Amino acid sequence: MAPGHGAELSGTGRVEAFSDGVLAAVIYAGSFLLTSLVFFALQYHLSKRRPHLLRETLDARQTRSILLRGLVSMPIYVLAAAAVLLSAYLTLGICMAMGLFYLLRTAGSGVRRAAGPL
Repeated sequence: MAPGHGAELSGTGRVEAFSDGVLAAVIYAGSFLLTSLVFFALQYHLSKRRPHLLRETLDARQTRSILLRGLVSMPIYVLAAAAVLLSAYLTLGICMAMGLFYLLRTAGSGVRRAAGPL
């Protein structure tokens, strides 16, 4: 175990194992992993099983690109959760980098936004 991450018994009798934000960082990365899993499942279901529900028809290249982008994120979020053993800030940095990747990828791809309500 990394220094500073061991369980220590405080004067109140509580175990202070995650006093430096380690647990919060693991939960943060885990929530991103769970979100990416749900979005991937939704995108897969809509593009492969229910394409008639989509507003615009996607060709095979667009579908593959969307699914590949969603699939790539999952191992990175697992890595982010594991990186907490080195530093909670490293975990947050990886999650922030992924957020910037998706922000820049979406902004540069010419994705149209719907003008009206869904």
